[in-house]
Amino acid sequence: MDSLAVGIVRSSHGVKGYVKVKSFSGEVEHFFQMTEVILKTTSQEKVYRIEDVKALGDGLSIKFVEVHSPEEGKLLAGAEIWVDRSQAAPLREGEYYAADLIGCDLLLKGRTVGRVKALRENGVSDLLEVQYGSRSRLVPLTEQFIGRIDTEGKTIELKEDWVLQ
Repeated sequence: MDSLAVGIVRSSHGVKGYVKVKSFSGEVEHFFQMTEVILKTTSQEKVYRIEDVKALGDGLSIKFVEVHSPEEGKLLAGAEIWVDRSQAAPLREGEYYAADLIGCDLLLKGRTVGRVKALRENGVSDLLEVQYGSRSRLVPLTEQFIGRIDTEGKTIELKEDWVLQ
């Protein structure tokens, strides 16, 4: 299965076993079509069946068939929600899934200068963690530094080389 992380369980909600969920994309409509998900923590992953989904402010709450109380819901806090790529938020033109950037070669004037190891959030902009020689560097994922992104060809154009120094 080609799966993606689409959200994270924040906390329990109410007395019936609902959990609050934050969508990684900020979009929530695709959650209403899901019937089951995989919840992953650092120590385990398990399939959960969805019983109900409700809008909740800028996020949502989900009731899993297997969760019956707030205490059980609280145990899921911090778990990432993974689904098949086909169930993730649809992409618009110019958008990409963060997972598709991992492993891309960073190109400067057509020459490979590094490889993306991870994507980090910092509030202002996402940061590409790039393996640059024996070191790791953080490159802002902004138009100032990044040009064309080709997820199929696994390449990302770097506009400014000084950011790697």
